Amino acid sequence: MVTKVRERRSCIAVRQQTKDGLDSVKHPGQSYDGVIQDLLQFWKQKKREYSRRKEQQKVPVG
Repeated sequence: MVTKVRERRSCIAVRQQTKDGLDSVKHPGQSYDGVIQDLLQFWKQKKREYSRRKEQQKVPVG
């Protein structure tokens, strides 16, 4: 027997404009949680790339 663990959920309020934006980028059938997770993953990757670029641009002193 497999027991499913329920994940905690939360409710957040967003402006209609924000919901419309999420609707414009989510895939048919994709949950809002799914599209937000995709956006978070995208921005985390961009942040890592930016940090790497900044690190490579540093000039050694001396």
